[in-house]
Amino acid sequence: MKPFQVELNSEGRTCYTYDTEHCLIAPSRLLPLWPKGRRHVPSLDPVSAKTIEHHVRRQGFGELILELTEVCNFRCRYCVYSTVYPNSRAHGIRQMSRERALAATKWYIDSVQTFEEYNPRRRPIVTFYGGEPLANWSVLRECVNFAEEYSPRPCLFLLTTNGSLVTDRVAKFFVAHDMLPTFSIDGPASEHDRNRRFSGGKPTHSRVMTGVQRYIQASGCEAFVNTVYDPKTDLEAVMNFFIEHPELVPFSVTPVNPFDTLYYEQFTAGEKERLITQHREMLNLFIRVMTDPADASDLGQRRFLYALVGRSLLQPFLKTHEREETDRIIQYTGNCVPGDKIYVAVDGRLHACERVEHSRPIGTVEDGLDFESIASLVNELRALMKGCTACDIRNSCGSCLQTFLSGAVLRRNEGICCDGVNDFYGALTASIELAEIDPSWIERYTSEYHSAIARAAVRLQ
Repeated sequence: MKPFQVELNSEGRTCYTYDTEHCLIAPSRLLPLWPKGRRHVPSLDPVSAKTIEHHVRRQGFGELILELTEVCNFRCRYCVYSTVYPNSRAHGIRQMSRERALAATKWYIDSVQTFEEYNPRRRPIVTFYGGEPLANWSVLRECVNFAEEYSPRPCLFLLTTNGSLVTDRVAKFFVAHDMLPTFSIDGPASEHDRNRRFSGGKPTHSRVMTGVQRYIQASGCEAFVNTVYDPKTDLEAVMNFFIEHPELVPFSVTPVNPFDTLYYEQFTAGEKERLITQHREMLNLFIRVMTDPADASDLGQRRFLYALVGRSLLQPFLKTHEREETDRIIQYTGNCVPGDKIYVAVDGRLHACERVEHSRPIGTVEDGLDFESIASLVNELRALMKGCTACDIRNSCGSCLQTFLSGAVLRRNEGICCDGVNDFYGALTASIELAEIDPSWIERYTSEYHSAIARAAVRLQ
């Protein structure tokens, strides 16, 4: 048996163990919380296109994501559009036309309005994506202006950007139109520039920070940041970066996308083990910070730890719910139904998500959603999920279409499943252990970590 230990203060406790197949065995005291015998096992027989259409018209159209451009002035080494993700498209030069972008926006707003009776309080959400979306600035600007004029209800505009093209003019536009950008920054220059370079090979950190500061000055608000790490990352250095920059809110701190990639082949076993050790140390630090006020003096540190490990500890609770038979299209895993949100590629084809490769489109801007294609995709997923019926965490699984889809083919990855179970019980164990020390930790976590998000939400109302 291979034990895994989490140290709580000075006391080491064995939280869970592995069997000979390296699959996690939960402690006996946790098993009653997640019994195998749920109330029923829903049918996974094929569903019709009509059923899919009924669901999407009642529950879908939650967000429009526009791939404004394939162009990017960066060449990040872990980019999903690089050669390390062989089943994704390569870096390109195509731009979404003004006509297509406006047509997609109009279709989306019309769809939201058409089904207002099912979602009377739904607010249209338009997200700009790329490439680097600011590389198609003129079309982005026209989309925002059009949506504001056309939509009877105020739209929420989101943007994911590398920050290097944020001028004073762009920053003021963000503020004037209540846009909420999220910037990609991987910590200090020593960490960020290792992977995030301009297409010509020069470092990017200084330009990015200049763009971010322009937005902060124009808005008077903190800036949200996405941070990515890999086995060579010094997590302590990244944490210190956020301590030094409290105006930056780490919205997410996540590893390089591990699905269907060659990226991790470059790292040694020692480098991978070092990252595991670092992550464990950060978990231990998070526990100390949450339970000892003397260790909780710095807001930047707490925010970083919340994003890196704190959020994952809440996942067993956030995802815990019965998936009832009624109007459930995908019974298990973390999948949303294609059409719940809409990703529009530069060529006008519709896709399920910005994270999913473009091998299985679900419609076009001109023709709308193709429910037959969606039904085919969903039924392939349901067939794979027949292997999920005996899983203890089937109703809380975080796997999604991105996990299953590889070059237009859906397949099960037992390694990912095993990792998911391990992660789930590891998070559940740590959460319970932490609650035993301080039952108020979840309340304090949610109030502090989400305070910046709440301030942004108030500004955008």
